[in-house]
Amino acid sequence: MTQLRISPALSIDENELEESFIASAGPGGQNVNKVATAVQLRFDVLHSPSLTDPVRLRLIALSGSRLTKDGVLVLTGRQFRTQERNRADVRARLVELVRDALVIPKKRRPTKPTRASKERRLQGKKTHSRLMIRAAASALDNRDPRATMLCAMAKRFATDTGSKIANDALQLHGGYGYLKDFPAERHVRDLRVHQILEGTNEIMRVIVSREMFRQ
Repeated sequence: MTQLRISPALSIDENELEESFIASAGPGGQNVNKVATAVQLRFDVLHSPSLTDPVRLRLIALSGSRLTKDGVLVLTGRQFRTQERNRADVRARLVELVRDALVIPKKRRPTKPTRASKERRLQGKKTHSRLMIRAAASALDNRDPRATMLCAMAKRFATDTGSKIANDALQLHGGYGYLKDFPAERHVRDLRVHQILEGTNEIMRVIVSREMFRQ
């Protein structure tokens, strides 16, 4: 019995493959839309006896929109001018797709960020906040019509980012970070206050949204 070889351990019986020939809208000269040179290959992934359940699930995920609601994988080949080449093309694509499904994905092991990487990330956030504040102050001094929006954006971003930085910095010290002996504890309290003073950050978001809609 003829089988489509996928790997040394897996082959798909030809009876599981359904082929139909349709008129091609692709390259074909005078044969375009006249001769059925395009090939449509259908493979019932959901009920195939050739696939193990893990491979079946991975193939379903890889198929995406090419899979019907009934679990049938549909591949269409219309790239070439002849049935033979289009037939070989869709079969090669099916083989490649199933081979990809045979690969067991490696489990990702989350890596714990180092203290140095945490500090670099915090420094980057501080720099971005300072740049936004300077841009907002410049707009206000120059009577820029966008000053209201830029100030609201800077206030929200700087205080939210500062609060996140202070919290992260506090975590670097572990449980000791909550003690008054460390300045991080004071920064956390102060930044929480600044998120509320001069208009809460929720109001800042409303101002920014309103100004963006006006523009």
